[in-house]
Amino acid sequence: MKILIIGGSHAGIAVAKKVKSLSPKTNVTLIEATDHLGFISDTINLMLQGLISKDNIAEGEVYTIDDIRAAGVDLHLNTTALEIDYKNKKVLIQESTHSTEELAYDYLVLAMGSSSFEKLDAIKEHPNVNLLTYKYPDETLKTYEALQSSQSIMIIGAGLIGLELANSFTTRPSQTINLIERADYPLFRYFDKEIVEILMRHIPKNFHIYTNQNFYELENTTDDKIRLVTWDDQKITADTCVLALNPKPNTHIVEDHLDLNPDGTIKVNQYMQTSDPAIFACGDLVRIPVIHDNENSYLPLIGNARKTGYIAAYNILYGTSKSYPPSQRTLATKLFDHYLGSTGITATEASFSGYDVVEINKEYHTYAKYEQERDFHLYLKVIFDRKSRELLGAQVITNDRVQLDLINIFSVMIYHHDLIDQLLEVDTFFSPEINPTRNTLIDIGIESLKYHNQTTHHDDL
Repeated sequence: MKILIIGGSHAGIAVAKKVKSLSPKTNVTLIEATDHLGFISDTINLMLQGLISKDNIAEGEVYTIDDIRAAGVDLHLNTTALEIDYKNKKVLIQESTHSTEELAYDYLVLAMGSSSFEKLDAIKEHPNVNLLTYKYPDETLKTYEALQSSQSIMIIGAGLIGLELANSFTTRPSQTINLIERADYPLFRYFDKEIVEILMRHIPKNFHIYTNQNFYELENTTDDKIRLVTWDDQKITADTCVLALNPKPNTHIVEDHLDLNPDGTIKVNQYMQTSDPAIFACGDLVRIPVIHDNENSYLPLIGNARKTGYIAAYNILYGTSKSYPPSQRTLATKLFDHYLGSTGITATEASFSGYDVVEINKEYHTYAKYEQERDFHLYLKVIFDRKSRELLGAQVITNDRVQLDLINIFSVMIYHHDLIDQLLEVDTFFSPEINPTRNTLIDIGIESLKYHNQTTHHDDL
């Protein structure tokens, strides 16, 4: 069997390594248009924080060429897929020497990843404006140099991508940071408003966040700055403008052959198989199911990319038998000296999906009763359905990194469709110097009893 993978993304590498681990004799070829593999776009944040130097940008790559070749993968870097002959199952490729060659396949895996920005109208109409991105190493180096020398910076997008970039400037009070966001508040996709409001109390004074702001004008000024004009005629000027928006899937090579979703992602079934049975797609090219959500979502995260790759590899080798498990959409980040975590769907999403939502919000300022006094705060939000009492989501903001593990616990419970009552059924340890008298999870379970549905019987409580 010949498996050809287009794209050395996290998903493409996951497919290659999984296939070779399960079936070492299977012929696996991977082609990548650049000279790098599995680059982490967060590398620029690590560079700005001094954790990676610009001379060692390769540290932002998860895999090495030797890793992939040692696994038995036939690897072609600086190699572009020009066109696909679907009938005869061949791909015409061009290598760095400009020589062309046809590669045959039994199964083709698409893992070309995504580009750094959406095609916003204001961007399409002003192609000469110097907008910076940082999805790949060459872009990252260029953006890093520009940000180092800029006194004022504009970041378009105050979601997770934009705020993580902005967070890298918290120790640079001389630089003004302007974040432009179309939604009502930052991070709206993963957090409800009250969590974000707590975070916003801690943003530095040199940060300015503009919400509910679409823009219609983006232009270069005569003094080499960039000016953005919003729909309500606010004018924001900066030395540098960085795009921190959801990426766009790179599907141009197959868009005339495969079925696509309205957002440009490739339609796949639960096995990562496209409308062409011999072609699978994964990573940033596809939408994935989210637990308790009625529609698949576009979640271009590394963990999801790898998981789609594993599922595709398994189904190519053993037939379409392993479905992609619904994602809990679990994530965590550190912003402005606070740790944030989220899993499941938000209260807003749950209401939109038709659930009778109950929200429990608990705030803690002490942890263990007998521990040495310290600055501690934890805000925990848990969401469940009033009728079924099934857990739907959880969110946390804290200054104690250890508390983020609460999100992993809730993620497992959501995956198993557990009820909130089950928080009261598990054994939890108690030590007066380590944890509170009443465990946080138990506390949430007890609080949920206030909303007990009288039509539901829990004889064991």
